[in-house]
Amino acid sequence: MNILVYTNFGLGDIIMATPAVSILYDAGHNITFLCEDTERGIIEENWIEVLTYSRFYQQAHLEQIKSSLKDRKFDVVLLTVPSNNSEGSFVFRPKECLLLHYEDEPQQRFSHHTVELNGWLAQKILNCNIHEYRLGKQRAINNCRNKDVLFHIGAQNSFWRYKAFPLDLYRQIMFFLKEQEFICKIIGDAKQRIYAQMFRGVAEDFTCIPLSSTKQLMLEAFAFVGNDCGPSHLASALYLPTISFFGPTRWDLTGAWPINVKRNRYIQATVPCSPCVRTKNIEICNNPICHSSVSFKDFDREWNEILKYRQECK
Repeated sequence: MNILVYTNFGLGDIIMATPAVSILYDAGHNITFLCEDTERGIIEENWIEVLTYSRFYQQAHLEQIKSSLKDRKFDVVLLTVPSNNSEGSFVFRPKECLLLHYEDEPQQRFSHHTVELNGWLAQKILNCNIHEYRLGKQRAINNCRNKDVLFHIGAQNSFWRYKAFPLDLYRQIMFFLKEQEFICKIIGDAKQRIYAQMFRGVAEDFTCIPLSSTKQLMLEAFAFVGNDCGPSHLASALYLPTISFFGPTRWDLTGAWPINVKRNRYIQATVPCSPCVRTKNIEICNNPICHSSVSFKDFDREWNEILKYRQECK
């Protein structure tokens, strides 16, 4: 089958969709991946076709993509959705599929209608180890060539502002790591540069670099520290040990996968209202006490587990 994968929900959800994509690829299907141009570097293009559109000119760019796909027919269109289900698979929604193609004549763009395959895919993935990411033909291996610890500090957008934990916590962590002769590096997009400037002298600025360069940093780093974010999923996909903080979100639903291995560590806020991501509280909370419930002591406990894991890998 010819399959179009259309992703528009962000870095983490694209990565969490790759187990399903790799299974379909291994079954002999032709995969075309459509994502934002800033996310092109996630999926290596040595195994599937990748098309992109611009975040800032999405409608105009989509029109160009429609034109380029005019004579192509896809048997199935897969839409990635936010990973708030335990399978982390796909939901197929025909109405959304039609947004990509010509709304007035959708049947001419597909061999048949988008079908409900969610149950089949979920079962297939679960049977084939759902937690195995694949960003290219070969499985990534973390080489740990240096003592770099990568940080992602802020939230990706204003809605997830409560994913961003206090700067004092990160500062304490960085000073601690620096005393242990680790090198702290802040990664992320342009929104993370302000944090790199705040931590100048304590951490190096590696924001606003191509995703391919970020991936290379992760392939050689010692560990990743940050909030519930896309880079944590990318780090896990590249077999880099992670420590992630969770306030409004749940570590067992949106944490870096797989969740049952020693290299991925999670620190969930210990207050009654956490997690609140499935409630309206997240939209009106003016006092995110979940942040203050996480301490350096929590980090130190999980950091020691990362050190044990690294020692075992030698």
